[in-house]
Amino acid sequence: MGYKSLIQNNINNAFNSVKDLATIVTLTKKSDVTFDFSTNAPTSTASTITAKLISTLRKKNSEKDSSVKRYVIFRTSEVGDLSVYDSFVEDGVTWKFGPIISNNGFTVTAEVFEYVP
Repeated sequence: MGYKSLIQNNINNAFNSVKDLATIVTLTKKSDVTFDFSTNAPTSTASTITAKLISTLRKKNSEKDSSVKRYVIFRTSEVGDLSVYDSFVEDGVTWKFGPIISNNGFTVTAEVFEYVP
């Protein structure tokens, strides 16, 4: 067994060990917009996947602003390149991705913001 598979197994064990602290969310990929010349209208397609995340910090941006910021950790084996996703839904709340804080090839940590339309 190489180090890569050993690390991956330990990450999987960590995500399974935190039980209900890790939540399953639905991620939405950025939609591909194309132009349909037969209808003269843009068309878009969006796809979703489910993945498990661990939330590490949650706080309000400021007293004047009601938006909430938090940091989340995903397994790269589940999501791959996180930059292809727009948002995710957790318990009926939509979260938009901010900057990616770190990506070590096994986990990816990102800053996310609660989306308030």
